[in-house]
Amino acid sequence: MLPFLDGWQIISALRESGHEEPVLFLTAKDNVRDKVKGLELGADDYLIKPFDFTELVARVRTLLRRARSQAATVCTIADMTVDMVRRTVIRSGKKIHLTGKEYVLLELLLQRTGEVLPGESYLVPGLEHEF
Repeated sequence: MLPFLDGWQIISALRESGHEEPVLFLTAKDNVRDKVKGLELGADDYLIKPFDFTELVARVRTLLRRARSQAATVCTIADMTVDMVRRTVIRSGKKIHLTGKEYVLLELLLQRTGEVLPGESYLVPGLEHEF
């Protein structure tokens, strides 16, 4: 039991504000209408109490695995597209060849967009002598 809001209100607010994190309902509400409502509001899974702990762990692992596989694999900034799976960079429609170290540095910068990064070599292992 939640003190101020119910799970449906929470999932609705999360999804309306753009949050896409996996959500697993743990609830005593066991009728089909409740399950369907929770899933239609944006829950990724629904587990009814009482439950076996090993089943909970398996469901959480599945949700995390799914979330990782859906993580952004292509990043586009202005006229540059970086495919993190294929490790390719295209700018203005032309493929750009980067060395391994250049690619690692570009990927680091893309993953930490908006941060001011120091130039110290500890940021990227293997680039100790590059700065």
